[in-house]
Amino acid sequence: MTFHADVDALKQRILKAEAEREAWRISGRQENYLAACSTVDALDAQLAALQRDQRRDAAQSRGAAPSVARSGQPSATPEQLMAKLHIDFNGRSYQYRSYRYDRLADAVNYARLDRALPFSDLPAVAARSDPTAQPSDIERELMRRNAITFEDGVFRWRGYRYDRLADAIAYASLAPPKNPSRS
Repeated sequence: MTFHADVDALKQRILKAEAEREAWRISGRQENYLAACSTVDALDAQLAALQRDQRRDAAQSRGAAPSVARSGQPSATPEQLMAKLHIDFNGRSYQYRSYRYDRLADAVNYARLDRALPFSDLPAVAARSDPTAQPSDIERELMRRNAITFEDGVFRWRGYRYDRLADAIAYASLAPPKNPSRS
């Protein structure tokens, strides 16, 4: 398989694993839910390693060493800075770990802050969901129950925008229900 086919296949496996994880969470089967969480984490790490290897191979094929600037000094170009901080651009948004940003400056600021923390040696994890993928039937049912919509590749709940359905559901479950009798 080609690199892009490998990545696409892995992303599909991640989406399926996330849906299974969410189903186990809702069913209350804690042991199965934890096993599904481990599966999702392992697949995320596998995707991050695959993308990291591809970036390294691309840098080597251009005849340039991977960009490694000294700590505290900004890279000369946005591309070098993105490579140093493991920030990806998917044509629509900048991604650092499982977070997406509309502006590169926001992604860079968070990446620098994250790397300054004591546990910053954790591997970078790519965004878990493909922004162009439509929600599955199980996900649509969860969305309906929580009044969550999917527009332009993001989940929306009460005016807030979420990259992952799990985040939207988590916030929806924390909020007190709207009282329809009060108007």
